[in-house]
Amino acid sequence: MTFVPNLLSPNVKYDNMLSLMDEARGRLGTLEGVGRIMPNPNLLIRPYITKEAVHSSKIEGTMASITDVFRFDLERMPNKYDTYSRVREVHNYSIALQKCLARIDAGADITLDMIKSVHHMLLDNATGYDKTPGMIRTQQNYIANVQLHRSIRDAVYVPPAEHFLDDLLLNLVEFMLKPPPNMPVLVQCAVAHYQFESIHPFGDGNGRIGRILVPLILAKRRTLSRPLLFLSSYIAQNKSEYYDLLQDVRQANRWVEWLEFFLNGVIQCSQDAIDATDRMLNLKSQYEQSLLERRSPKSATILVNKLFSSPIVTIPVAAEYLKMTYAATKNAMMHLVDVGILERLDTKKRDKLYVARDILDVFS
Repeated sequence: MTFVPNLLSPNVKYDNMLSLMDEARGRLGTLEGVGRIMPNPNLLIRPYITKEAVHSSKIEGTMASITDVFRFDLERMPNKYDTYSRVREVHNYSIALQKCLARIDAGADITLDMIKSVHHMLLDNATGYDKTPGMIRTQQNYIANVQLHRSIRDAVYVPPAEHFLDDLLLNLVEFMLKPPPNMPVLVQCAVAHYQFESIHPFGDGNGRIGRILVPLILAKRRTLSRPLLFLSSYIAQNKSEYYDLLQDVRQANRWVEWLEFFLNGVIQCSQDAIDATDRMLNLKSQYEQSLLERRSPKSATILVNKLFSSPIVTIPVAAEYLKMTYAATKNAMMHLVDVGILERLDTKKRDKLYVARDILDVFS
């Protein structure tokens, strides 16, 4: 009843999809070029990682908006516990991804310890915390069929039993450390993602960890110097096909269809990121021109640059960033409200929230 995936690397044939692979590589190369000319890397990276966290968590049924996550960064404790738990999950995903990318940028390898640490960060004080964060499961799990009874007999997929996990995970890590020399990086990503999803080594959070592996591999191979490519929005849009194709690889070794799906996702999500970058850079230019025409104070210009990475802000947080008094910061923020860059959110909080709506809309 359980499925045990073959050890890597598979004998994957991709000769018939060379044009698709070239298109995916080309689109990724364009995205890499766009990322390199960005005047401020944080202009797009942090909100884009937050968007990825929202979409990846949505696939697993955790519903939270990008606005919720940015508000959580400021408030930490929403009014209702269920809201807190949901948003905390998405926040954790964002933090885990950023920390791992920083470690890889500093020269770290993708190891089993890194994967475990990602899992621990993901479930920290969130739903699933009782599923032994950071520890490989010691009992059988399964992917339930939500249309039927939630029992293993009706399961959509039953991963390998726990005694297979050590060998499978060590093999996966070895594959990521020393991939076949002639295997394209995007194929490596698709294979590693499939394998992790099939191993399903944790009690919870496997899907999100599997999706995190893709940007980590791209970063480790230096294929993409900025973390701008994420596939969760594409997977969320094509969720049924995604699960069907993973199952087709398991049951019939149909790698070609899975790789085509994955490469099409790279093409679509690369273009989405390119378009988002263009919109953000144009928005930045518009803001700079507007502030120049109004002879705005320097503090307002500095704060606008901060809004591109944190589009929701309070006066105390802005004051800390600007290293200015509360009163001076409030004047700068009211100026941005008058200009139309900021608007005040209608909340009952003592420290009122202000949002850069145009920036937020790029990622919503």
